[in-house]
Amino acid sequence: MHVVAAPDKFRGTASARAVAAAVAKVARACGCTCDEAPVADGGEGTLDALGGPNRTSTVTGPLGDPVPAAWRRSGPTSRWNTRTRPG
Repeated sequence: MHVVAAPDKFRGTASARAVAAAVAKVARACGCTCDEAPVADGGEGTLDALGGPNRTSTVTGPLGDPVPAAWRRSGPTSRWNTRTRPG
């Protein structure tokens, strides 16, 4: 049997990557093959599911103050966690 471990995070408990790794560990222990494919819904946890942020920029927050925002660039594509850059 082949298992695809594609979980979102378990808020406050484990990241999507950690959950996928745990599912894969159990699947492999049972003799299955497993692909780990952590996912996210575009908010908190998205950058972690994609491999983690690899850049930081200063953006304008909701009250006009500068705030740091982590983001990820992969080739011509950038991904932002919209929760970190309101405004």
